[in-house]
Amino acid sequence: MYLAAGPVVTLTLVWFGYFLFRRASSTSTRGVWLILALVNGFGVIFFPLNYIWGSGDLTFIAYHLRTSEVWLAVPYELLRGGGLLAILLGLETWRERLRWVNPALSGVLLTMAALSLLDQAVRTGVVQGNRFFASVAGWSAPVLVLHLVVLGTFVLLWRKRKKAH
Repeated sequence: MYLAAGPVVTLTLVWFGYFLFRRASSTSTRGVWLILALVNGFGVIFFPLNYIWGSGDLTFIAYHLRTSEVWLAVPYELLRGGGLLAILLGLETWRERLRWVNPALSGVLLTMAALSLLDQAVRTGVVQGNRFFASVAGWSAPVLVLHLVVLGTFVLLWRKRKKAH
């Protein structure tokens, strides 16, 4: 059931990022936690695609539990969507929401495009027990590296933009 680690980590990052965003005092720290929460929260928009394609961790978990994916996916996506809504409502103005949503959504779309292209290779590596594809914090190593690169890029670009103003 290691497949549950990915969805659990994603939900945790949405709500943990939101909690730390609300508690942080410095602008840069708030920005890091906000991007972490937004990037993981925006994955909710891909749920219909996973359901249509019959793929994704929840599909495999439902198969192994011999239940309908809907019984797992609907509560999961409601929790994730609720986290995304809480994050967006936690921002003070619509201008601020749009300023943060644009880069976060761009990052999610680019990440998902890359992961879609690499999906079969990653799954094959995991099944074969390749150490490079070992699970790290609920993700296979290449997926975690990709997420960290996206997060790091956002932080660097945001700090550079902040210094320019």
